[in-house]
Amino acid sequence: MPRLELVVLLAAEREILGLYQALEEHRPGLGANFIEVIETAFERLKSHPEHAPAYRRGYRRLLIRPYHLGLFYRLEGRRIVVVDLLDLRQEPASILRRLGL
Repeated sequence: MPRLELVVLLAAEREILGLYQALEEHRPGLGANFIEVIETAFERLKSHPEHAPAYRRGYRRLLIRPYHLGLFYRLEGRRIVVVDLLDLRQEPASILRRLGL
């Protein structure tokens, strides 16, 4: 089965970049480690897009450890659409609002 195309929406891209910058400011190299974890998650999604459990209304959530983050995505035809990367320590209602649910 051919691999699916991975599309990262602007909201997710901004979160990834913001977290990278914050981690690098905290301790040089920490941001680079974070990016490696994200890239590994993207590769896992492309290889096994249905591995992460269903969340709600077509969304799936892949846990990003050890960062307490959830990568929220949808499968749309031949594409994996990464919608957002959210801190899972916030109120669930906030996550639902951010995802438009």
